[in-house]
Amino acid sequence: MLIRHHRQLRVEDVTDVDGLRVTSVDRTVLDCVTMLPVDWALATADSALRLLVDPDRARPGEAEARAAPVRARWLAQLSEYGPRRGCRQARVLLAHADPLSESPGESRVRCLAIAEGLPAPTPQFLIETAQGRYYADFGWRLPAGSIERVAIVEFDGQEKYTVPGAMDAQKIREQAILETGARVERFVGNDLLLENRHMVSRRLRDLVPELPCNVQPVLHIRPQPARNRRRRPS
Repeated sequence: MLIRHHRQLRVEDVTDVDGLRVTSVDRTVLDCVTMLPVDWALATADSALRLLVDPDRARPGEAEARAAPVRARWLAQLSEYGPRRGCRQARVLLAHADPLSESPGESRVRCLAIAEGLPAPTPQFLIETAQGRYYADFGWRLPAGSIERVAIVEFDGQEKYTVPGAMDAQKIREQAILETGARVERFVGNDLLLENRHMVSRRLRDLVPELPCNVQPVLHIRPQPARNRRRRPS
């Protein structure tokens, strides 16, 4: 299905890539975050921010220092749109865009966590284990008295099931993480299908019941189960 959108472009909104005229990164991000479904919109903003910032996950503070002015620039440009449809969604998405998110899948699951009203998780969550350092896709630190507890989320892309040795390495990694006492929840591509996304939200809430959850979803997009449509009798 092809959907056409018509918007006025400024001179600075157009650039040249290998002889092809395209919209600039900034303009592409703003168009996507105002028009795409929210989970794909956040994935686009994360990817663009990663491209512009080139972060090092071992130095999250430096990555954030470089990302902050880019977000501010995008929000300033968005304010010029006025009360256009999609701008409310876009402001929230841009505020949560993070260059440390490394794949569309983890961005989309993170978006559902934010939409559910959970505190914004930390991408590339560092975990120290007996086997060494690992970075989870994202996670939270949990209130647990004097003992620090964490909950992490991993998104498994298809390559984890096709690259030789990847599954064995994954088992060793997960066992090391579990031995620290961390909670782990894993998702795959099928979990993000429209009819399954409401279960992602439920599993995320169940993973971190200690954390406060807003009554209203932040992005106003709490997924609902797919409805069975009955055919009318002929």
